Amino acid sequence: MSTLVATYSVLVRGTTTANGITCQTQIYKVSQDTATNTTTYQAVVKLLCTNDASYHLDDNGVVTIRVAGVTSLSATSCTGFDFRSSTSVTIYTGSTTVTHDTDGTFSEIFSTICKYDSTGSYANGTGSGTVAFDTIPRASEIGTISNFNLEDTFSVPIDKKSSSFTDDLVIKQGETVIKTITDYASGANINLTDAELLNAYNAIDKTAAFTFETTTKSGSTTIGTDSAEATGIAAGTAYIKTGGSWKRALPYLKVNGVWEKAIANIKSGGSWKRGIG
Repeated sequence: MSTLVATYSVLVRGTTTANGITCQTQIYKVSQDTATNTTTYQAVVKLLCTNDASYHLDDNGVVTIRVAGVTSLSATSCTGFDFRSSTSVTIYTGSTTVTHDTDGTFSEIFSTICKYDSTGSYANGTGSGTVAFDTIPRASEIGTISNFNLEDTFSVPIDKKSSSFTDDLVIKQGETVIKTITDYASGANINLTDAELLNAYNAIDKTAAFTFETTTKSGSTTIGTDSAEATGIAAGTAYIKTGGSWKRALPYLKVNGVWEKAIANIKSGGSWKRGIG
């Protein structure tokens, strides 16, 4: 069902609305498409007159509708009019689609140029008004994620289209869910727990592609989803000196095909103590 969202007018003949002719434009919202971030609108252009005398029987009207200065709809050979027997005539009806801003909003200046005969000598004028359509909900988009060490702090850049929406983040390796974060904020630090690390180790060898999935919500309503990949590296949290250089090592052992956390101990002062990994 179409909804009237804006009306604007301009006097195209005469000096007042009482003795002249007014061109009125009505803009209706027909439909909106969330996937394409667009609105289909309908424009209805009318001539209004109450002087009981004006008429122009030639069908040579020209109507041009512009959005932000760019032609959006146009027509020639629009119907003539005879106000000796009426006070209103629709000279043009047309529909087209406009694209919203990336945040889903739309507010632009619409203008209608209306004239009759080739020079516009009988009727001529340009009316304009601001047209705002309902904001289209937009899902957040994940930016480029840098490759990361599983044991270190990392983050995910998110381009949020609406500050009122929330983004739930899921980190997966293949079909294995490694971590879930509710209401994740773009760039916030992420650290895997010991249990999550072991889960990740069991899903990969040394490196693997990890999938990051966001679900954008408005309350409990899902607006949309997005996903991106980055390479995760099992770098280790302990250090050993080999070949004269300190290198990272994994304080984990693979037992019966499953990675388990190992306990590193050193003998100090005649007593065994837990090492720092």
